[in-house]
Amino acid sequence: MKQSLLPSIERIKSVLKVARNYSGLLRDVYKAHPDKSMVGMFIINQPVLLVRDPDIIKEILQTKFNCFRAHRVLNKELDPLLSKDPFFQNGDNWKISRGIFLMAFTSKKLRYLSRVVENISTMLIDNLDNQLIDKEYIEIEAKNFFADFTTNVGVNSLLGIENNYLVDMYVQTFRKMFDSIFEPSLIISLKNNLDFFNPITGKLLKTGLVPSNINKQYQKIFNDIIEIRKQNASPKNDILEYIINYEKKFMSNDVPAHAFAFIVESFETSSVTLSFLFYQLSQHQDIQQKVREEVFTVLEKFDNELNHDTIREMTYMDQVINESLRMFPTAGRLMKICTEQIELSAANGERCSLTPGDVVTISLEGLHNDPKLWDNPDEFNPDRFDTNSMDYKLRHKFIFLPFGSGQRMCPGMRMGLLNVKIATATILQKFVIDSSPKLRKPVKIDSSYFFSRVEGGAWIRFKRL
Repeated sequence: MKQSLLPSIERIKSVLKVARNYSGLLRDVYKAHPDKSMVGMFIINQPVLLVRDPDIIKEILQTKFNCFRAHRVLNKELDPLLSKDPFFQNGDNWKISRGIFLMAFTSKKLRYLSRVVENISTMLIDNLDNQLIDKEYIEIEAKNFFADFTTNVGVNSLLGIENNYLVDMYVQTFRKMFDSIFEPSLIISLKNNLDFFNPITGKLLKTGLVPSNINKQYQKIFNDIIEIRKQNASPKNDILEYIINYEKKFMSNDVPAHAFAFIVESFETSSVTLSFLFYQLSQHQDIQQKVREEVFTVLEKFDNELNHDTIREMTYMDQVINESLRMFPTAGRLMKICTEQIELSAANGERCSLTPGDVVTISLEGLHNDPKLWDNPDEFNPDRFDTNSMDYKLRHKFIFLPFGSGQRMCPGMRMGLLNVKIATATILQKFVIDSSPKLRKPVKIDSSYFFSRVEGGAWIRFKRL
């Protein structure tokens, strides 16, 4: 390895104090070595290779995928639910888990689910209308607001429940669960950070990424739901039914765990994306108005029908979402584990030999905001993602990776973007999104949260259009 970097004691202490997360550490190391294609590190006692070169990133994620097909797995006893998420699985187990998402998110199924999302979005609008009675505006913390929305969509899509009381009960229960997971205690925060540096840490802490009481509570809820379904023979057209039928093919009994993965992959992440997107819209009124005009134009063309097919016509909205994801990726890094002996070579002559078990990581925060790869990266400019522009056509395809790439690309991406686009189109038809003085500036990422989140909250104002 041509270059190695041992993080300073202060830097490692800051991780232990949860003053910054793994993504923040990688971003800082990425920025500190602008002329390097690869940077070697030791984090605790774990050697880690940080890759900066887009050509090498392409090798890792695509052309030499077989040499990097593994992810870090979780302890099945400590994490009986999250360990079944395809993100934390390898080999045949990963193929089975990923197959559930591929089956659940076909175009045909997404057309059905788009109606669910639209119905929940309409309820969201009604709620905002009620809050705005006799008020000029209301102030909302976007992450919590959209987490309620995406959890509601998740419960309806997953369980197909029509009883409003049951829907509200499950939404409240799941929100409390996910708050416990993604807004963790100090010990869980430490594990979230340190488990990536050294898997032995997790065993020493004797705790999973998901608290044990949440695992038990969730398992009980889903076991009860499945038992009720066994007593009611009428078939349902929801995601849970798909999961149950898929599991039967493999004689598996992981339905609760795969349902859990479905909610995390598709809905928790989309609430993060929505919160950053609406923060950006509140700061850029001209861009917000351009998105709104596109929504009205497309809906007029399709008789005001908002669904899976019509949102595909909203291409400027795609640009705005992508630019938001560039500046604030939902997860700040990707991590791969070497599975075959390989030597990585860069155009600048740097080389690194890797053996099975070596950890390779990519800083999305660094890559997406690199001034050598992006003109004026601190500027919010959706025109970067105009698919007709020459800049877009000539751009390296591996400098923008909000969902990863290749075979291990995020399986919940299509459903997540469906949530984001329908919610955005619905809201912008009736409301103006404005900035709030409650927002802390400059905006910083909250390092204690599992995904990306605005420190102090993504505060915005809603006004009637």
